Amino acid sequence: MLSQDRQERILDFLDREGSGSIKQLSQVIGTSESTIRRDLKQLDANGLLTKVYGGATRNDRRVRTEEPDMLKKHNLFAEEKERIGRYAASLVSPGDFVFIDGGTTTEAVIRYLEEKDAVYMTNGLFQAQLLTGRGFETLVVGGTVRPVTEAIVGEEAVKQIRDCNFSLGFFGTNGITAENGFTTPNIIEAGFKNAALEQTLNPFVLADPSKFGRIYPKTFAHIDEAQIITTELYDKSYKNHMRIKEVDVDLYRDL
Repeated sequence: MLSQDRQERILDFLDREGSGSIKQLSQVIGTSESTIRRDLKQLDANGLLTKVYGGATRNDRRVRTEEPDMLKKHNLFAEEKERIGRYAASLVSPGDFVFIDGGTTTEAVIRYLEEKDAVYMTNGLFQAQLLTGRGFETLVVGGTVRPVTEAIVGEEAVKQIRDCNFSLGFFGTNGITAENGFTTPNIIEAGFKNAALEQTLNPFVLADPSKFGRIYPKTFAHIDEAQIITTELYDKSYKNHMRIKEVDVDLYRDL
């Protein structure tokens, strides 16, 4: 494969995912990691991406509006979501009142929950099914179902959540930057996320590495309002601005 073709495929991948490791890119492009390193070095020199430890991120400051449906989201970074979910589930203690946001990463939390002496509340339809199916005490927010995310949102949902006081909560996001905070495409869903996060003593945003560097139309929380749980960052400079737990680095040490 010609170097120009490889580099175009690298940029296409980063356009879709926002960032990628050398190992990921090697598998996707079908070439050696040493070749990928050389391509990243050249693309970085040309200003087309930013080469970081173990990979690269796309130089892209545009505001995104696209939002994949739930089926497509399930297939994106599935292994990373499982590792994030396992760590997040370990944070629940007896007596907790836990909020679980809609989204595919929060579904993974429920698969690893063990604490039955806690109460769980969610605005996600599938999250509610998973919780009740596993025998957890579950409360569901009432309101309007948003088909794209299968989450319950709207004025009634916000009103109900304002009366709650959660000891901890797990939230999804579409984008994370230091300047714009946690962002999402839909204004109504952002309003609900903001209300739920404000009622949470210890909020955690669950995000695979592709969410970093992306910006969506509506900010639902500033970067200092929640701790992030991710796998392993390609760009370590994010840790200068945010509270971040990298589960691939810290999981076994902390459990």
